[in-house]
Amino acid sequence: MRFYTQENLDLDWEDYEKVRNAYSSHLASIRRQLPLPLYQLHRHYSLHDAEVAAVLPLRNGKDLGILLDGFTNYDRKTGSDRCTFFLHFIGCTTETPTHLTGREWRVVELDITEDSRPILRILHYDRDRNAGEDEIVFNDFDFYLRDSREWQ
Repeated sequence: MRFYTQENLDLDWEDYEKVRNAYSSHLASIRRQLPLPLYQLHRHYSLHDAEVAAVLPLRNGKDLGILLDGFTNYDRKTGSDRCTFFLHFIGCTTETPTHLTGREWRVVELDITEDSRPILRILHYDRDRNAGEDEIVFNDFDFYLRDSREWQ
């Protein structure tokens, strides 16, 4: 991870704010180079504490689908509820990270490569709280969201 690391997640609030502000500044500087759906997902929803239900290679491994069981962002009027996310990474150049299945995402960080390809970096935990990091490099992105409140 470039900004958020396992070590700095345990910083006091003031030092953590410095990391958060540095990441926010970086994100603002690359925003126009990111696929709009990826930026919107990152801006409007949190993948924190989402558990990976499945990792699916698509289109003979050229694309990647990740199914997450997570939560909607907290809202004063409606609270927070279960939510299903399907993330579609289009034109992946990284190996299919099947080892992510069953892991909980702690922090997600967006960046770009030197040749302006989007990267999603993930700091995640297994059931025993052992940390791991992965990144997915791709060309384009789309996502689907299903709020469980809609099912009632």
